[in-house]
Amino acid sequence: MPTRRRLPALLAAFWMMLGALGWAQVTTAPPAHACSCRPLTTSELMDAADLIADVTVLEVAYQGPGRTQARHVLGVERVWKGEHLPEVTMDANVEGPACGLGRREVGSTFTLWGYGGAGHYGANWCFLPAQPVEDQDLRDRFGDPWTPPSPPQRRPAPRSTRPDPAVVAGVTALVGFSALAVAAWVVTHPPRRRP
Repeated sequence: MPTRRRLPALLAAFWMMLGALGWAQVTTAPPAHACSCRPLTTSELMDAADLIADVTVLEVAYQGPGRTQARHVLGVERVWKGEHLPEVTMDANVEGPACGLGRREVGSTFTLWGYGGAGHYGANWCFLPAQPVEDQDLRDRFGDPWTPPSPPQRRPAPRSTRPDPAVVAGVTALVGFSALAVAAWVVTHPPRRRP
């Protein structure tokens, strides 16, 4: 049983460990979402989209809690509707429950149905056609696509400035267990009395 002098050290170590574990939970846990979309017809999506373009992912930077948000730099291959730019950015959630588009790797290609403007677009699961749209359907609606003068070029992925959640959890666990070990040593090794 701890003595009265050791009780504050034990309580301090306990609260420090509890605080470290709570901090790790708050900083690494992704937000909870539930995706719910009003289904739109392909024609409604064509009207609502600010940009419909075939794109290639040039860069991806994950950010936010749990790295669930992604900013993509996209090289434009063809523009069916919208701005005629050789490169645009897209922000999207990567988690399906948050209506995210999933993780898009550098080099992957897809058709962007984006909303926004001035070279910066958002995209989500609710803003995609339920069935694949053929090039001929887009050509019938918008005419021939615009093609940039040079193809998109891949770039090396930028380094993230946010620490990896696994490293944060490991450091937090190390601090917590160290505090617990110090508290256990203080409790089990009473001070020696000098004669």
